[in-house]
Formats: sequence, structure tokens, C-alpha cells
Amino acid sequence: MSVAALRYTFSSYSIPSLPSLKPWKEYSFHIQESSMRSAINAERKINNFLSGGTLPKQVWVDLKGVYGLSDSRLSINTLGHDFIIYCSTASTSFAKEAWLYRAHKNSINADLRYKFNNRLKNLYTLLSYIPDNLAERVFNNSTEGNKVLAFSEHLIQYPFALDKLFELPWSDIVNLTNRTDTQIEELISLLTPSEHNLVPLLKRIKTFNREPERRLVFVASMLIAPTIERIEFTGSSPLILNYPFSRFFTEQDLIRYLNQTGAYMVH
Repeated sequence: MSVAALRYTFSSYSIPSLPSLKPWKEYSFHIQESSMRSAINAERKINNFLSGGTLPKQVWVDLKGVYGLSDSRLSINTLGHDFIIYCSTASTSFAKEAWLYRAHKNSINADLRYKFNNRLKNLYTLLSYIPDNLAERVFNNSTEGNKVLAFSEHLIQYPFALDKLFELPWSDIVNLTNRTDTQIEELISLLTPSEHNLVPLLKRIKTFNREPERRLVFVASMLIAPTIERIEFTGSSPLILNYPFSRFFTEQDLIRYLNQTGAYMVH
């Protein structure tokens, strides 16, 4: 059924003339597809350098261009040092990544803010296509939900395909998206010559399908950001689910993610 589901997903496009695959960073909505893979790894590698260790060139490239924690090779910037200070007291790995996204949102660095706003725009695009009846299944941090999130991220550049994907029954969506690398290759082998424009997309999905729960970290970070900002400004905050996240999360979800970042005054 998976190849039929894939064909239905792209049925609004002429596949032989499908628009070219964009660079991942242009349609992604999170940052953890780098040589570090997570904020925890970024923390570990920065601490290693500050303790006298050395870092490969690609790590420095990602520290500067992806994480915004370095101004150049062999130089951790102010944001990087602030990040390390925060990590020393952060209660969870989620808190570290949530802090990093908020730092990008509020950075004085125009490039970091631009990249953040582009990620947020991409996330909103995805959220606009997920129907209410699938909201809980996509964002419940299950393997199936996370795989759907990881797969659908790559369709942000193909919005008609996003629309069609979420028209499918849940079982067909999962059958298409919850696939191993070997199963993605098997799916590619079932395509006809006229469908070969889908091959680069499927190979990209395979390459960037590791640890898909990292995508949920960004969504949850945006869920709690307004509440944390109100607490930091006023000392307390009501529990308010802001749109569009109010379509996908409950008040209990909001509390659960807030509790992963520290003790906050909420009511």
C-alpha cells in the first residue's frame, strides 16, 4: 500500500515536472541535522574545546552557521558561553534545546533571527495542513507520530503533497512514513521511470530520518515560549495555549513541557 499512498500524496503534481528538491535548511523547522545532532552534543563539544580539546572543521562550521555559538573557528562567542552556563544548571536535555531556540529568536544577530523566523514559518506551514482529528496522533511523541512528523517535514516544500498526505487514513500514513532505510530503498525500487523525480526526495528523507523526535522538541519549544517569556517579564503567567498550538496540545501537555525546563509560576 505504501507506494499507492506515495502516489496519492503527489497526485496533485505532475511528477515528471516536480519542482526541484530544495536544500534541507530552506524548508526545515529545526536545527538538529548537523554534525552535532543535538544541543547535548553541542554542549559536550564546546566543553571539550574549552577544556583544551580540539574540534573538527565541520563542528566549527556547524557551531557558527547552525547553532550560532561560534564567531569563527577556534572562537566560542558570547552566546556559546551563555549556553554553557545555562546547560550547567538545566534540568533536562529538552530545556537545553528549548533555551537555544529562544536564544535564536531573541538574538541580536540578524542572520540567526532570520533563520529562526524561517523555521517558524515552515513549522506553521506544516501545522496548517494537519487536520484536527490527527493532532493528538502526530504530537503524542510516539514512534509513529514522530515518523509522520519527520516525513512530512520534507513535504513542506510541496504543500499540495502535504494536503494529500493528511487526507489518507492514519494506517496508510503510518505505513508510508514509519519506514526503515531499507524499506525506503524498497519503496524507491517500486517507482516507475516516470516517477524517478521522487527518488531524490525519498533519499533525502532516508538521510535525515534519524532521531525524528528532535522535530517535536522545536514544536514543544514554541508551545511554551510565550508562557516562559511572560513569566520572565511579570514573574508569573496564566496557562494559555496560543494558536496554532492550541489545535494540537492540551493544558496538561503545556504543563508537562514547562516542567521539563524548570519550576515556573503558572496559574
